[in-house]
Amino acid sequence: GPQGNWTSNDKGLADSWPKDGPPVVWAVTNLGGGGFGSPVVAGGRVFVISRPVDLSQKDKHGNYPVWPRPKCLPEPDVLTCLDRNTGKTLWTHEFNLLTNKDGTASKDGSAWNTPTVDGDVVYARGGDGEVRCISVKDGKTLWTWPKTDSAWNKKLPGSSSIAASVTVCDDSAIFVGSPGN
Repeated sequence: GPQGNWTSNDKGLADSWPKDGPPVVWAVTNLGGGGFGSPVVAGGRVFVISRPVDLSQKDKHGNYPVWPRPKCLPEPDVLTCLDRNTGKTLWTHEFNLLTNKDGTASKDGSAWNTPTVDGDVVYARGGDGEVRCISVKDGKTLWTWPKTDSAWNKKLPGSSSIAASVTVCDDSAIFVGSPGN
């Protein structure tokens, strides 16, 4: 609750769900499937980072593997922006195509981070550590860090170990991590 004491003073809250659960307003099933971040709702939009997974691989019971994680396809992570009321995709933004030491696309990465929304921008961070500041309006990149020509950036390929999401405090975007393996 608002006082941080595990209680709410709101009235009229349900004590239990209907037998079939609450009514579904909308559902989206085409977001990839590989990832550990949470969706974020802000300004009438929903933001989520995922990575397409290989759905041809099933376990001995015929289920898609979910832990430790399914094999991701050699494709980039995708930040998807959905309309909060309809679930319609407004835009997508691809980033963080992890590579192996030999330069081939990696299947071992996964979308680790939760997007951070601050007004008219959303921050997305890949498992490689790169941070992107993206326009909420149209999904266009406003800036990236580190810059592609930096010494720090040269250590990023092949690393999929950055799981800390971006934090915004006042006028600063704060992100932590190491320059990779």
